[in-house]
Amino acid sequence: MNEIEFYPSLIKFEGKQRYLLWQTSDDYDCVVLGEDGMMLNFDTIELLIAHAEKLHIVVVSDQEPQCLDLDLLDAWLKDPQTKTVKPKLFLNAWNLFTDVQSAINRKNMDREDNAYPRLYDKLFWSNNLPIFTPVGRALHPKWTK
Repeated sequence: MNEIEFYPSLIKFEGKQRYLLWQTSDDYDCVVLGEDGMMLNFDTIELLIAHAEKLHIVVVSDQEPQCLDLDLLDAWLKDPQTKTVKPKLFLNAWNLFTDVQSAINRKNMDREDNAYPRLYDKLFWSNNLPIFTPVGRALHPKWTK
């Protein structure tokens, strides 16, 4: 059975925080789009949950999600420096944009779009997630481009 679960997600863009509705399933993860094809977004988590209820969607968590600050990404893109690469921010943004693609295309774009697998792997492994990184074996790659 392919159960779909819904969670709140939070982004900061152009100085404003917006809550998104994110879904996960065995098929793929994506943000939830409205009937107009745009990402559903809300000023507060309470508004997100109220809207989800109107759609008969149960949001699994009402906990405050960690904010993905796209303004930091925007600032870096305006002045990219290899010494200021932020692997966690970049990986989270990459995953968000892939989830937007998945929503638009209604299929798993993680599997479809593999144009830059080495870069994705470098970002992933440089996050040094404890579950994957043995003690004392943290990766701190050199960023050159």
